[in-house]
Amino acid sequence: ISIEKQQFEQNINTYILNHLTEDLSIDRIADAAFLNRSYLMHLFRDETGYTIGKYVTEKRLYLANHAIEQGVSVTDACYQSGFRNYTTFYQAYRNKYHKSPKQARK
Repeated sequence: ISIEKQQFEQNINTYILNHLTEDLSIDRIADAAFLNRSYLMHLFRDETGYTIGKYVTEKRLYLANHAIEQGVSVTDACYQSGFRNYTTFYQAYRNKYHKSPKQARK
């Protein structure tokens, strides 16, 4: 990997992490990176092995799980971590952790 490519990946990753709890669309990330949406998605997947959507979901789940472990209510953790829909959060959480978010509080 070239130094420019590493810096580029770091900039995208930093942008995603800094805006994780906001409405973070691929178009918004592409605009911030001054790239075409399709090219950004292709480049990101080639370099990380993740789609942007999957990467964002994984980071949000980690954030929500940490909040739940710290005693934040499941609903608050869902929305504070950037999810806009509880059902989407719940299904993603179960798929990743193989238990419901409420079971994680126990």
